[in-house]
Amino acid sequence: MSNNILKATVRASLGKGAARKSRKAGLLPAVVYSKAQESLSVEVSPRALTQLLRQPLKRNALIGIDIEGQDIRHVMIRDIQKHPVRRDLMHIDFLQVNPQENVVVEIPVALHGRAASVVAGGKLELVRRNVTVACLPGQIPAQIDLDITNLPFGSTLASQIKLPDGLSLEDDPTLPVVTIRTSRGKKDDDAAEEAAAEGATA
Repeated sequence: MSNNILKATVRASLGKGAARKSRKAGLLPAVVYSKAQESLSVEVSPRALTQLLRQPLKRNALIGIDIEGQDIRHVMIRDIQKHPVRRDLMHIDFLQVNPQENVVVEIPVALHGRAASVVAGGKLELVRRNVTVACLPGQIPAQIDLDITNLPFGSTLASQIKLPDGLSLEDDPTLPVVTIRTSRGKKDDDAAEEAAAEGATA
């Protein structure tokens, strides 16, 4: 069950003109899509939706659409349309989900600590800012924490990321998430040391 309840009303008329009227009235036009039911055109409060988007889960939040005279529908945000200049919310697409069935979502990766290899002169690069996982809608975390303190030089792959219980990786497990590269100066120093050692041996 979702604690994020968003009240909505069914739109009496459809089309671009009707959507403009909704926005002028201070409401946000939206559509609830479902695999089991016909799509439903509704209006919601843009302020209430903005408050939901400011929560840690943001677009991954499980929302309960409360439509007068109907049972609450559990939905997640599928698409957001914003004004190209003002960046105001213009239209929202919701997708109805079953709280007891897995969904596939992208979760941001949050790095923690300072890698010893970076302290030694390496350069850290976050290759993928998100990882794709499958889990129940109510188990979606706000982020995937990755402690980089002991990461060595080279790439840390998606398969090496420790996921919370209940989550399974949907990305290609061989995709790099974080890479720590040896700096060019460090490589040159190492090469010089190796050359000197070989010369001494000769």
